[in-house]
Amino acid sequence: MRLLYNRGKGESEHLNRNIRMFESFGVDCESFRTIPRHFFLSKANMLYLNWYENIYNGFLPVAIGQYIVKCFVIDVAKIKGMRIYTSQHNRIQHDSKHQSLSRKMFTKIYGSSDKIIVFNEGATKNLEMYISKEKIKEKAYFIPPVNYIGVYPYVEHLWISNIKANDTMIVLFIGSLNHPYKNVEMVIDIAKEIASEKIKFVFAGKVNDPEQAIYFEKKILGHSNIVGVFRFIKDDEMAHLLEIADIVIMPYDVESISNSGTARLAFSYGRTIICPLISSLESIPHDLVYTYTYTDKINHRSKVKEMILNALSDYMINPEVLYNKGKMLKKIMEMNNSEEVVREKYIGLFINDGSDLES
Repeated sequence: MRLLYNRGKGESEHLNRNIRMFESFGVDCESFRTIPRHFFLSKANMLYLNWYENIYNGFLPVAIGQYIVKCFVIDVAKIKGMRIYTSQHNRIQHDSKHQSLSRKMFTKIYGSSDKIIVFNEGATKNLEMYISKEKIKEKAYFIPPVNYIGVYPYVEHLWISNIKANDTMIVLFIGSLNHPYKNVEMVIDIAKEIASEKIKFVFAGKVNDPEQAIYFEKKILGHSNIVGVFRFIKDDEMAHLLEIADIVIMPYDVESISNSGTARLAFSYGRTIICPLISSLESIPHDLVYTYTYTDKINHRSKVKEMILNALSDYMINPEVLYNKGKMLKKIMEMNNSEEVVREKYIGLFINDGSDLES
């Protein structure tokens, strides 16, 4: 078996782990950005797509050109008789500047796919934006994303150890901080507003450029309850940061998000979260996480603040409450999202086209 898979602009540990998994059961994998090399001569029989629906956010003529090229790749794959498997990561493209074109790309990809891999059973309803219910029933395929347990090496760092403070709840905002849909500024403003509470906020992740880093540094200047590390977090820093955190916050906009790798990362390292109730969290026991729904931006901010204070209330009664929630979440990851479970699902999909799996 030979598989062609697209690789986006940045690194994805989710994608990297899947490719290593596919190679372990004999699939020959070759990456590409927009169009595969030697596409017409390739003997590949599978096209595996992740975030291929994302359209360039710059000049419209370039975005249109990218759309045409991607449609061409998909059409050629169909003509060549390749099986097309697409992972559904988001409801719509994050922070899209060309929404109409992006939606057309979603529709094209989902319509052309032989199977659409959904990471949670509730995500199928999001596909209704692009294809019919009949097509969803035929194509949607549930395969849980693999957990991150043991992925990042544990290395102690003095700067991380120095963050921890007695009788103070550590709220960690981790991952790339350069996307508006993640609402980093909203959490910074809330942190300033509740500076008298026994909470320390840690923002750790890469930003767009030095100018954005300077902007965030100015916003948190003079606030001792806020720690900002506005840079790429190294692999050997991740586990220690998660260890000193009591809870991970991710107040993302629900308009675009369906599944969260950050939530899976937090659970894998035994941490609970503050997050809107997105489809990937619907199967998680609600008493283990601080989830919420909201109606608009103002309501969103008040809900996030409420969840932070609810978590603090639990922490002040007994700090072990948050720890125990995280411990149970890690067990869920071990049971439902292990590499062994996920591996068997992909073997069934690629070799038998899913005929031996439950849809």
